[in-house]
Amino acid sequence: MRYLVRYAIIPAGVGPDDYDPADLSRHTEEYDLPSEPGGTYPDGRPLVYGPPIPVVEDAIRARHGLSRDTNPLVLDLNALPTG
Repeated sequence: MRYLVRYAIIPAGVGPDDYDPADLSRHTEEYDLPSEPGGTYPDGRPLVYGPPIPVVEDAIRARHGLSRDTNPLVLDLNALPTG
């Protein structure tokens, strides 16, 4: 499934108390990520669970060649319409 992911990058070696969120560069990109079926809504539409955040972080690292020490901070994850 295709998702629109909004994220910031926390550089390697920077701890959670060592940065100002306003200083992080933010990005918005589309990713093809796995999703899991979760049954159906009462009206028959399929219910789908999005990917776990670690899967999203790994996809961001892979696309940009980032080390495992670099931490993407996922801010927003939205499924894009299909069809």
